[in-house]
Formats: sequence, C-alpha cells, structure tokens
Amino acid sequence: MHAIRPKGLFLLGLNVVLLWVGGLIEIYAAIVVVVPPLVPVGIAFGIDPCISELFFSQTWNWDFLRRLRA
Repeated sequence: MHAIRPKGLFLLGLNVVLLWVGGLIEIYAAIVVVVPPLVPVGIAFGIDPCISELFFSQTWNWDFLRRLRA
C-alpha cells in the first residue's frame, strides 16, 4: 500500500489487471476468482466496495463487448 499512494493510480493499475484477466479467462470465472481478493485491497486504499464493484463490472462489460465485435 505504501508503494502506490494515489487512489487513481491504484484504479489505473486495477483496470490493466482486470483487462488482462478478462482476456485470459471468461468473465464469470474471473468474478469468482479475482473479486474476493481485490475488494479488501480496495478498501485498504479507501475505495468504497460499491465503487469497486461498478469498476469491475464496467471494465469487464467493455472487455465482453470488445470480444463480441471481433
């Protein structure tokens, strides 16, 4: 937590990780595997769990729609 100070930098890194995980496994499996360990990390950075849930769903929805167009 000391290495990444601003919330915005954490969310940017989280976005990259979510897009990478969404590219490797399907979205529903990623929700079960990735969300439980990352929500407490977000809480430690001071991010509300509802905001992080919206961030997860919007990132993976964008990834899902990108796959449909391909």
